[in-house]
Amino acid sequence: FLYWSGSQPSQTDRLAYSSDTGMTWTSQRYPSPPLHSDLAITAIGVDPQHRGDIVLSSDQGVVKVFGFGSSWTDTLNISSTKIVCFAFDESLSDVAYAGGTELAVSYSRGILWNHLSVPIGQGRNFNHLIIDKKNRILICATSSGVYNLKLGGR
Repeated sequence: FLYWSGSQPSQTDRLAYSSDTGMTWTSQRYPSPPLHSDLAITAIGVDPQHRGDIVLSSDQGVVKVFGFGSSWTDTLNISSTKIVCFAFDESLSDVAYAGGTELAVSYSRGILWNHLSVPIGQGRNFNHLIIDKKNRILICATSSGVYNLKLGGR
């Protein structure tokens, strides 16, 4: 599946998805609340276990979307963190990570989030997150370099 959020003024109030590599698109208007029509999406994370479920981040916080937009849940407990990337742990189906001005983890497929204290230092922005499934490592690209965090089970 492909997901897209509009960047034109007439398209900023919707999310679109495609199940055929972009040949056709289905548009889903943002509900209000939790989302507002002037929302600027900063990251989209796709749940690998449930392809119709995604997490969206914006300047207003993080939202979990279920069933290709059939329901939306506001997850404002990390709204103070500007999120720019997500990574879902395919080995532990309900674990996801969010990166931005801080690093956060969810043990509920992106519904509830907790800030992670990591030994990378303050003032670094997490720009990209990748999970190395084989070696159980979260690779974090930051504004000052690339760091590896060893992942365990729960």
